[in-house]
Amino acid sequence: GKETAKARYYRDSFTTQYQFIPGAGWEFPNPGPGYYPGKGIGYASHIIGTATTYFNSYVEGPPFFLSGPSSVNLFFRRKLESYGVPDAANSVVVDEKGNSIWFAATSLVQYPVSDTRINFEGTADIIGGSGKFSNASGSVTLNGYFNPIDPTDAGIGSKGTIVY
Repeated sequence: GKETAKARYYRDSFTTQYQFIPGAGWEFPNPGPGYYPGKGIGYASHIIGTATTYFNSYVEGPPFFLSGPSSVNLFFRRKLESYGVPDAANSVVVDEKGNSIWFAATSLVQYPVSDTRINFEGTADIIGGSGKFSNASGSVTLNGYFNPIDPTDAGIGSKGTIVY
């Protein structure tokens, strides 16, 4: 029979890239309003082989340019539909065997370091998954960075607990 779910250490790390999709009323050179969908390749514990992440966030317009999570399905629905990812997920980690882990960000803070680097940290809940991660739960802290001038210069990693 199926073994009972248990809490396990979780860790991932990805080299990512993103794009900017302007929202209504966007004006150059503002960072918002607009969406920042992206993807990355790396590794995740409990996934054998290469893991891929997909993510999306939204930055509000002036004057404050606050950033927050946005559904990963807005831009990656077709790619992710076989995994059954819900709209509540703003990031996912998937493999090529039908396994996926779904994340919903609960906090995110950005720290500008230089003109070419913004660091961020935050927390996310694991809100489910597919394949061997079906009904997964847990939470992670995440740390990452991106270059506002070069969308290919970005990365993210997280660590925490997954229950499956």
